[in-house]
Formats: sequence, C-alpha cells, structure tokens
Amino acid sequence: MKDKTGVLTINCDDEAEAAQSVCECVDSVTRLQPEYISLDAFVPTIYFATDGKEGGATKDVVRTYVLRATQTIARETHLLTRWFDFETEDCVQDYYLCNTRIERLNMVERVEIDGHLISPYHYRGMGLVIQPPNMITVPKEACQVSVEASFVPAEHACEVDRVFFDRYRHIVDAWALAYLYEIPNQDWTDVRMSVVKKREAQGMMANIASEQRRGFHNGMVDLLVGVEL
Repeated sequence: MKDKTGVLTINCDDEAEAAQSVCECVDSVTRLQPEYISLDAFVPTIYFATDGKEGGATKDVVRTYVLRATQTIARETHLLTRWFDFETEDCVQDYYLCNTRIERLNMVERVEIDGHLISPYHYRGMGLVIQPPNMITVPKEACQVSVEASFVPAEHACEVDRVFFDRYRHIVDAWALAYLYEIPNQDWTDVRMSVVKKREAQGMMANIASEQRRGFHNGMVDLLVGVEL
C-alpha cells in the first residue's frame, strides 16, 4: 500500500504472528530450519539516515525498501540457495519448498531423481513440474529426490532469512538507502547519494559470489510434504 505521500509502505504490525506459522504436519521431513528475523531489525540505521527533518521517512516506508533490498540481493546473487534431499511419500507427488508468507521460489538450479541428474528439457516429459511460488511435483515412480533451489523474500514478507542481518546487513543498508534516496519530491531525496549507495552495494555484492565459490550456503531445510503453508 502507499502512505499519504504516495510512497510504498509495508505495515507488519498485524502480520507478524501469521508470518511465523509453522507446519506441524506429520508428513514433514525434518531438516535444518532457516532462521528468520523481522524487518524491524534493519530499521533504526536507515531510519535515522533519512530522518532529522520534518517529513523524514517513516518506519513503514523504511521496511518496504529494506524488503526490496533483500529481494534484489537474493535475486541477483542466488544467496538463498538451499538443498533438499528426501524420500518420497506413498501417493504424494506435490512437495512445498518454502512458506509463501516469507519466501517464494526464484529458480530450481538442479534436480536429481533416484541418483540421476535431470535436464530441465526433460522435466515435463518425466512428469516433473516446477510450480511457483513454492511447489515441485515429482514423478509417481520417484523414490529419492534431491533439489537445489534458490529463493527470494516474498512480496509482502515481514521477515527475512537471518543471513541478511548477520552477514550482509551493510549491503542491505546500502541498497535500501539507494532506493529511498531516489524517491522523488521527498525531504530526504538525494539523487547523488542514491547513485553512490547503489555503486557501494553493487561492489559489496561481489563478496557474496566469492563466498558462494568457497561453499557458503544456508544448508538443508524443512520439506513440507503435500501441505501448503
């Protein structure tokens, strides 16, 4: 939604509890669960960088552009790449890879079925279907499935993977400020600083690619079998 100045905003106050829903289905296969953190954790630094004047950016506005920053980082670097390795359940073909209140599927990087790497050109012919925002349908005869996939924060998420805060907060801050400074006709508008912050963020994102080459990733996650959050 937009505030009275026309700037996009996210209000997370009424959504925080819903965003933390956890599947308790007995069909779940336990893996290492990603840890999430509220967008509010990022707000103070950016809020004060644009505040100090009457009409400074509100916290809802800051949340919106923090989320946009994390989406940019995840989409361009595939930072949120995760691995799923599971045995299929009898009569179950649909497997949900993420909670759509928090994240959505960006790209499936690799699929193995019963030890065989499957080319994307053969997915549909084998009965393997990728269904955004979060589902993969596997062949009926599949027994063991391995999936490597990347994710991005959902459009209206109020939480993001904690890795953004613990390891890459400086990049999130830079992107968020770049987006905020380029909004026209605001007291905090500063086109020159927007360009500076974008260059700073783009330069730092090279470090993410370097870490990925060294094998850093978010590990295994919970697989939700036949139950959508």
